[in-house]
Amino acid sequence: MKKRWTEAVTKMDDYFSNHQGESSRVAAVKAELEALKNSPLTEKYTPANVDIVSSLNSSSGASDALSQAGITSKNVLYYNSSKNTLALMTRVSGKYVAENGSINVISSQVSSGKYTIKKLVDAGSSDAIITDSSNSNFGQYVSNATDSTLSSLNVTSPENSTSDFNSATPVFWFKNNSALTSSIYFSDSSSTIGFIYAGGSSYNNGMQISSSDLSNLMSQISSGITFYVN
Repeated sequence: MKKRWTEAVTKMDDYFSNHQGESSRVAAVKAELEALKNSPLTEKYTPANVDIVSSLNSSSGASDALSQAGITSKNVLYYNSSKNTLALMTRVSGKYVAENGSINVISSQVSSGKYTIKKLVDAGSSDAIITDSSNSNFGQYVSNATDSTLSSLNVTSPENSTSDFNSATPVFWFKNNSALTSSIYFSDSSSTIGFIYAGGSSYNNGMQISSSDLSNLMSQISSGITFYVN
């Protein structure tokens, strides 16, 4: 028992010695570590809600994956497909840390790779996205879209009732899928668009999380940040 805790404390000490001044998440874990160090081994110890060593291993693994992908952005939304978790990572002193922990993903059909968060969606009934890949405005979000505004973007005959954004053309109307009216819209550098959302059906290039997690995540991120799927 003493050996196991000694090894864990040593590992955490090593981690913190290389990650000075990182984040509120690290500061909180440091406090928990000090409490553990000062508690007698004769007393029964109740494990924390988040296993400290596992948490640090998870952040370290994400940091390595992002580094290997050549990503150096300050903030990255990171999906770990092997653990089915989503986390907002913050880069401090060359390493990434999940300051607010991770989210359990209900379902994901998003391929591995690098994406960009395009918009935090709060869609009105006339909002749309151009989905015609031959259109130079592919992927553009259009608020209060009308025939006139879409025509100026080289879109003709836009009306359709398709709920799956992957097959809707030449535009996807948010009025056709209520699950996406509050969502996180992302795209890659080619012809993929996708959403992080709550409820509804599963879609290719879609990731489902709980409504509470979606709300919290949307309050933490902004458009323009990198979304990386490992």
